[in-house]
Amino acid sequence: MNNIILIGMMGSGKTTIGPILASRLGYRFIDMDALIESMQGMTIQRIFDMYGEAHFRKLEMDLTSRLSSVNSAVISTGGGIVTNAQNTLELRTLGKVIYLKASIEQLEANLGGNFDNRPMLQKHSLHAILNVRQGLYEAAANVVVEIDGKTSDALAEEIIDAISM
Repeated sequence: MNNIILIGMMGSGKTTIGPILASRLGYRFIDMDALIESMQGMTIQRIFDMYGEAHFRKLEMDLTSRLSSVNSAVISTGGGIVTNAQNTLELRTLGKVIYLKASIEQLEANLGGNFDNRPMLQKHSLHAILNVRQGLYEAAANVVVEIDGKTSDALAEEIIDAISM
């Protein structure tokens, strides 16, 4: 598969960098969270509120499996996708997995304190979530790209260079 899969914490820029990267590569852009919202007819926050995190993770796992036939796409995943080992295995079969790694300070700056549509941040601190996920992101990734202090355009170019090697 020749897809690019972006993983990382909420606020790492997956949905910002993804379309830029897709445009430069002539790929289509798929935002998994937006697709889940569209398919369910409700926001992720509402899914969490009504059915809980386990139900959302099941939807995410089902969608990951359904993406197996996709080619030439940049796929932006939800921040917690790596908490399920099956998802991680499937992502690796879809294409190159790129971890957009950010410091807590950069994540906080990117999120701008707006946690209303971030269900995980209503129960856990950003720091606690990163502590749990950091090793999972690194284990899942083919390439790790540090995002701190870089523009979206520079990051897109860095990813293109990394996958071209």
